Amino acid sequence: MNHAQRRAAERYGLELSEIELGRICGAIQRREDVIYETTRHGAEIWKVRVKGVWTFVVYLPRFRQIATFLTAEQARRKTAA
Repeated sequence: MNHAQRRAAERYGLELSEIELGRICGAIQRREDVIYETTRHGAEIWKVRVKGVWTFVVYLPRFRQIATFLTAEQARRKTAA
């Protein structure tokens, strides 16, 4: 289980497989979900519906991968900084 999978489970109660993470990445790359904000470091925070639950996903476009899942409060703090 990677970091993003652990955080999805911890923060949203979602058990995600590598295939499911890949599908989320694909949707983000196709711009099919709502972009929330870009951080000053170039990471993107996306609001993504996963298994019926709205989540905040930190996506790293440079590496084309999901870094982590944030709570709504964490996402607000990241974009306010």
